[in-house]
Amino acid sequence: MDPALYAYAVVRRSHPLPEAEPVLPGAELRLIAAGGVAALVSEVPRGLFEAGPTCRTDDPGWVAARAAAHHGVITAATADGPALPMAFGGLFSGADPLRAWLAPREQRLAVALGLVAECAEWTVSLSEDSAMHGHWLEDHDPALQGLANEAAMATPGRRFLLQRRLERDLAAARVAHGILVGAQVTATIGVQGRSLRADTAQGRWSFLLPNAGVDRLRDRLDATARELAGTGFTLALSGPWPPYGFAREVNSDA
Repeated sequence: MDPALYAYAVVRRSHPLPEAEPVLPGAELRLIAAGGVAALVSEVPRGLFEAGPTCRTDDPGWVAARAAAHHGVITAATADGPALPMAFGGLFSGADPLRAWLAPREQRLAVALGLVAECAEWTVSLSEDSAMHGHWLEDHDPALQGLANEAAMATPGRRFLLQRRLERDLAAARVAHGILVGAQVTATIGVQGRSLRADTAQGRWSFLLPNAGVDRLRDRLDATARELAGTGFTLALSGPWPPYGFAREVNSDA
């Protein structure tokens, strides 16, 4: 079966080989260098990963095991120094094509490795309990309170119209308050979060965080969570992870 090089991550040329199980049993880990950077790779049968009669990528169990091994190698590599994860399943036809890919990107990759040194990727998630949020707004928004009071004292026909308007205004207030809370979360993460990627519509912030700043960020998020108590919004911090999202942007032209 035609061999190929399976790429796990880009590391510095001097990076030690991690102690981890490779993507396939028996496949050795090694480095292919170009200048000051290198790719951490294993030689694998190409046909297992590419379309054809021997391809295994339609087997969910096989893919899950290979993906877990891929993540395990990357996690072990990041424990030994900065590493930029490659996407699962990335193959190169040989060492020369891999060096040809690395060489023109060497400076950019070296800078990126410097940015992720002593850092990990973290994610903050913001969740909304819409019913609780609505009740909180009804208790704290003067305009909604005034409209609710007016509806309560209105005649049946007018009450119906005012209640419909109250529903629309409550929905708009939820959106507006959600935007403010999202800005509050962004400010809480602040300058500590490097290369911040914010998806406020989905309530998700991913960023690089220096290892020395984790406790400080936890304290800041705890303070923000206390301010949001009862509003229907909750915060969750997850990580540390290898810098998958950051590396994806760096390698976007791969």
